[in-house]
Amino acid sequence: MKMSESIRVEIGSFLESLENLFDIAHAQVIDIIQKDTCRTKAMKVEDTNFLQDQRSDRKMVLSSLDKTYIRKLERKQSRSEQE
Repeated sequence: MKMSESIRVEIGSFLESLENLFDIAHAQVIDIIQKDTCRTKAMKVEDTNFLQDQRSDRKMVLSSLDKTYIRKLERKQSRSEQE
């Protein structure tokens, strides 16, 4: 089946657009990360760098859950429930 050049260009453009991230992050996600008291300074830097990477080249990947952060959140939630 023959395809016209314009169809090939459209398909190529569409396939290229699939490489872009569908950004569903909150509009102020960077501020939210920076104000999160359960994250250490290093965690904030890592999370911000990861977000910026995902919005560009996407070279970073998720590996596993951040168990330290989850424990801090659980303790914080437990304290607020006890109050």
